[in-house]
Order: sequence, then C-alpha cells, then structure tokens
Amino acid sequence: MRASLAIFLVLGHFLISRGGAASLSPQTQNLSNKQALEDFDVMIDAFRNLYGPLSFKEARFGYTLDQLVNTYRAEVQASRGDVDTFAAFQQFISSFHDAHVSLAIPGNATDIKDYTVGVFLTPVEGKALVGQVGLDAETEIKVGDECLAIDGVKPQELLTTVLKYDSLANKLSDQQFIFYTLVRPFYLRELVPSKPFAQLEFQHPDGSKYQAVLPWIAQKDYQSTDTFVASRPINDSYVHRMNQIFQGSTVLSEGAIEPFFDSAAVKAKFGWVTLAPNSDYLKKYSLTAATAPNIYSALYRYKGKNLLLVRQPSYIPQTTIDNALNGYRAILDQYQSVADLLILDQTHNPGGDLEYASGFFSLFAKQQSDNFVEHLHADRKWIFDLRAEASDALQMGLKLFAQELELGAQIVDETIAAKADLTTPLPLVGLEHIDPDSQFTWNKPMLVLADELSGSCGDVFPMLIQRNHVAKIFGQTTMGAGGNVEPVVTLPNSQATLNFTRGLYTTYRRDGNYSNADLVENVGITPDIVKTISAADFRAGYVDYVASFSEAAIAQIR
Repeated sequence: MRASLAIFLVLGHFLISRGGAASLSPQTQNLSNKQALEDFDVMIDAFRNLYGPLSFKEARFGYTLDQLVNTYRAEVQASRGDVDTFAAFQQFISSFHDAHVSLAIPGNATDIKDYTVGVFLTPVEGKALVGQVGLDAETEIKVGDECLAIDGVKPQELLTTVLKYDSLANKLSDQQFIFYTLVRPFYLRELVPSKPFAQLEFQHPDGSKYQAVLPWIAQKDYQSTDTFVASRPINDSYVHRMNQIFQGSTVLSEGAIEPFFDSAAVKAKFGWVTLAPNSDYLKKYSLTAATAPNIYSALYRYKGKNLLLVRQPSYIPQTTIDNALNGYRAILDQYQSVADLLILDQTHNPGGDLEYASGFFSLFAKQQSDNFVEHLHADRKWIFDLRAEASDALQMGLKLFAQELELGAQIVDETIAAKADLTTPLPLVGLEHIDPDSQFTWNKPMLVLADELSGSCGDVFPMLIQRNHVAKIFGQTTMGAGGNVEPVVTLPNSQATLNFTRGLYTTYRRDGNYSNADLVENVGITPDIVKTISAADFRAGYVDYVASFSEAAIAQIR
C-alpha cells in the first residue's frame, strides 16, 4: 500500500483511509426503506422468472423461494441504511450456494468498499495461514504463519459469520472466504471494525507465538482494475469476486499466468526449464513473438521421463480465441516429440468463455467426444438470445449451427408451453459432439491438475476430460459452478447489477437419460487422484505437491 494515510471518522469509529485513485462512486444518501424494498422486489422477480437452478436449489437445500423472500423482505423493511440493506441482499443471494450468483454494487452511502489490515489468509489443512502480506512497513508476519485469533476470536469462527453473506458452490470452496476475516466487505454487518486496530495472534511454523496490532484500513476506491487479464472479462462481478478470493489464496498475482506451485524450491528440486515455441512453430500457427499469447510452459525430467508442464490460467483469452488456441498448438506441437507426457495445470482457474474451453478441449480429444450441454431455463429471454445467435451464425456461414440454435429456441418455447422449468439439455457452443482439432491434437498421455478454485469453465474442461475418458484428474474437487452466468437486471435505486445462473450444465448423453447426478452445480468434478496440500508443503514451496503429481503422471505411461 503505497498510498498516503490519513485519519478520518466513519460509522462512529476512527479508521484509516486508503488514498489513491478517485472513487467512481462518490458518497450518496442511504436508500430509503421504500427504495430498498423496490430493489428487493425487482431482484425477487428476476429470480422467480429467470433463475435457472431454482427448482434444483429448492430441492437440494430444503427451502422455497417464498420462504427466503419472507425472511429477507422483513430484514430489508427494517433496514436503517445501506449497510443493513445490502447485508440483507447478500444474505438472500448467499442462500442459493451458487458461485455465479452475485451483486455488483457500484457504491453505498458509507463510501467504503471494505476494511482490511493488509494481511490475506488462506485455508490450508484446516488452518488459516498467511497467504500474502500487503504491508509496506516491516512486520514479523510472514507467509506461512498461522493466524490463531483476531480480536480474541478464531478465524474459523469468524468464517461462520462470513458465510452467511457470501458462499460459493460447495463447502470446500467456501473455505477460501477465510480471507474475508481480515478483508471485510462493508456489508458484513457484524464484522464492521468497532476499534481502529485489530489485535492479532499468530504462530510461526516452529510453534512460537506472537502478537500483532494492525490498523484497519477503510478502502474507498470502487474503480475496477482487478480482472484476470487485460481484456474480455466474461462477467465483471464474477471476475471481481474470484479475484478477491484468489488474492487471499495460494495464488500470488492477478492473472495467475504462473502456476501457484512455481516456487524457487520446486525449480531447485526439479530443475525445470521454462519454454516458448520457436519462430518456426509460431509461424506454422500464424503467430509471431509479438502476437503470441503469454503461456507458461516448462520441461523437466522425473524418474527417467521428460514431463511437459503447460498452464491454462483462465478461459478468458488475452486477445482472441483463435490466437490463444494457436499459442497452445505451437507449444504442444513443438514439444510433443520431446515429452513423454503432458501435465496440464488448470488449478485456480476462474473460467471464462465457453467457446474457448470447448476449443481447448478439442486439442486433446483423440476421437469425437461428447460436448457440454445445458438445461436452459424456460423463458422468453433464452428464445430471443438463441435466435440472435442463430442469425450471427448464419452470417458467418455456420448454417448447421444456426439450425441447432433455432431448434433450441423452439425447444425453449415448447418447454414454456408445457409449463416446465428447464429444457432438455442443449449445446450452447457447436453441436452435441466435439471433434478433434483439425490442426493439432496431443497424442501422448496426460494428467490434468484441478482444485476447488477451478470454477465455471474451470469445471467444464475437467468435466469434458473426465467424462470422455481423455485423462485422469489430479487434485481437489472443482468448485461446482455449474451453469452459464449472465447479468440479468440492474436494480433501479441502488444501481447494483444482479448476476446469476441461467441453466444447469452437464455432458451430452447419447442415450438421452439425464439425472441430477450428472449435473455439476454444487458437486463439481471429483478428481481421479485426490491430493490435499499440507501446511508443511505450503510453507516449503509445494515440493511434495509437485512430486505427487509427477508420480501420478508417469503412472499413466507405465
């Protein structure tokens, strides 16, 4: 935090304000109860009429939408300002346990985004370990230290409160919100700092304990600069949310081009060398050194085998989808003859563009494979969207795909007439099958790394890999963000944008027999080989994690 610091009074507490870029949302008046209720009712109408997994969620979690509305409408009615109003809104949307449900809030009457002490915690082996220290001043706090207490309360106990307001799709992924105990959004009503300083207790790896007293910093800047890459954020609110989580996790930079396990200890132990395609292979795929996307790849030797490691950090391409895929074609093509196998790192992947994820999968499909399909919510918005996409496809000469989209619109219409909630599963990108890439396909063994921070298209790619029997998945169960996300409505008074899931996806089944067991929402993709990172390995730079996936990889060729 390089900004100057100044003391000011907010919410009756002396806190420290962070300077920097001017806020895009200057301080405003609190929403009145009438305005808050109007916004809440607009949000409810959107859920009732457009939310894809509504019936699925009601059955899975044992509530009804009407019950939630009654509970949180009363809280909105009793609100005494923006903190109470948005606290009620957040608790309502958190009830859906859906990583794609979020509210992009452009500003509030407090003019504060969150409160932080500049330390990010991450969950490792049931402990709240320091993942990042964002302090300018010298401090005893180091990455890997365990946070034992915050103002006398265990972080894990505070997490219970946090999860009333924010949740993802499964309990494992939800643990990542431990970082909110020291980076507190303004709407965490019970956790708004009541004192200017946080009293913290930590423990070094050697067991020695120490205290730290850090000032709470009220961050006012709503300017959005936190996208995973410089272009094409697929959904601003979702990307912002995932980036916040990643800051508090084992990932140490936005974009996460490098693997989280790319440590000095790993490089020293395994001696891997980072790679880039040469000019001949770049030219083969219509690229130059200037136009090639930034793709992390490395080669190392393990137990007599040459292992090629390639990372896919997100499915938001840096420029175009064709450019991104050509970058991977060039790397994989050049080193396929040298490597004995491929390790594809897709950990900490927030998702992105479905067309990109599908195209990326085709690089590894050795035969025609079953595609991503989605049960669409039966509403007229889908009809209009599908027909618009069909028109675009027709203009591009994709007649067969345009016909599929038109058929999809017809199926939605028929589903509405039948008074059903969801359509039969339909492809949103291409047809029911994915063919191997026409320019290049990987033809040697591979292993895919995934974890609980692989969500949305970060769920889709492992799903396609596993269900088409292309390769084994290593790591942790993916997030379970199992549907496409869209901004659906801007609330009239607060101007907050509601984003949520419009369907439920799975893979195409040739027998036509689908069940909830096939769905990814709230379930994720379970790895074939489970690996949990230990606190000791976190502190040691992930040497054991890399050794474990290297062992699992070479087992694929034995």
